[in-house]
Amino acid sequence: MRYEAEKVPFAIRQGDPIIRIWNSGLEVAVMEIVTERKGWISVDVLRRGYFYQAAKNPVEIIITIAIGATDPVWQDIFRRVRQRCKEADLNLEVDLIEDEVVSSNEDTPENGALVHTPYAERPQISASIGSCGGPSGSLGGYVEVVFAGGEKKVFGLTCHHVALYRKTEVEGQSELGLTKRSEIDIMSGVFKNGLPFNESSEYVVHQPSDDDHHYTLKAHEGILLAHREQESKLAQKFEFGIGTDRDENIRTKLRLRMQEVEADIQKLKSFDRGFGHVAASSGFRLGGLGCNIDWAIVEVPRHRLGVNQVPAFLPFFDSMATDQTSDLTPGVQVAKFSRDGSRTRGEFSFIKSNVNLANSAPSKEWVFVSSGELPFSTPGDSGTFVFDYQQPPAVGGMVIAGHKWWPWTYVTPIKVILDDIGEKLQGRVNLPSYEDP
Repeated sequence: MRYEAEKVPFAIRQGDPIIRIWNSGLEVAVMEIVTERKGWISVDVLRRGYFYQAAKNPVEIIITIAIGATDPVWQDIFRRVRQRCKEADLNLEVDLIEDEVVSSNEDTPENGALVHTPYAERPQISASIGSCGGPSGSLGGYVEVVFAGGEKKVFGLTCHHVALYRKTEVEGQSELGLTKRSEIDIMSGVFKNGLPFNESSEYVVHQPSDDDHHYTLKAHEGILLAHREQESKLAQKFEFGIGTDRDENIRTKLRLRMQEVEADIQKLKSFDRGFGHVAASSGFRLGGLGCNIDWAIVEVPRHRLGVNQVPAFLPFFDSMATDQTSDLTPGVQVAKFSRDGSRTRGEFSFIKSNVNLANSAPSKEWVFVSSGELPFSTPGDSGTFVFDYQQPPAVGGMVIAGHKWWPWTYVTPIKVILDDIGEKLQGRVNLPSYEDP
């Protein structure tokens, strides 16, 4: 079998000469060429190569498109970008790749859904959530709104596209290359423009998401079926008179285990997954920093409110609740938790990426590159908080999208989100204090 080495990406770090070059005109020149044609998804500037030391790898301009990398028009754009770099006497690599930027888990469940999903009466950060019938996303955590009259209220926070995504039964391909059901969702006024505060309680949010719930049940039912088949084979041995005391002992244990699994299935089916309803959302638009604004707050019954409990993510950091936020600073190391409980580490790059998400105008997004073997985010991580490594951990941002096949992710600064929520609700927004609500 032949194995092909993969390029390793690294964030652009402080002092890298490409920062000045990119910001002094190269970015404008490259984007003028790339945006001549529709279909581009992102333009990222990273160090990328085969060495595990960032400085040994070349700077690479990575142009991501949805489809058609061998198309003559895209090949011409690729050559012109390379030529523009050569004319400036810049030793830069240029790569044209096909990929998707995913903003929720719309994969087939076998590739993306969880088989062991936490069911929580009081969900904590990064819990699996989703709109009724929508794909899986993540709960960032909880925010507190202090209204003009002094009233305080705590809401769950996730992405707008997670909380208000809706599926219909209409199938087929549209001219945009999207399924018709997705096109209907995108064209609906609320999905595009957002939900005014407390205008409707129609948009229900489930915890865990419908997909994760379904495939958790499917996994349990698979275990039950395997035990039944094993018990049936042992029963046949006794029918033929060749069963042993050991076989009978195994049958007894299997019956007990099947009873436990059946009881677990009943608990999962009867679990109240109604986490809350959407109280307000941003829609899809650009914020003051040129980044995507993509948030939704969920009104949660008091008995289901959790706290922003950060799991232990370093040997010397205990699990703790946090009410701290921090400014995202290029070069800082960060951590993120996924809805399956796993943790990934990443580094904040000094150069923003140009991103062209399906539902929004082209934007400038902070990009985070994985610092470990796992991608910084995977489908279904939209909405999850990003933490810095200080003590206590502070929330720096929220994941809004990531590449499907490449290990870098786009994050919106948490203070941009909180300020925007405050403006829409005419109040002051912060993370709630440590006390259990």
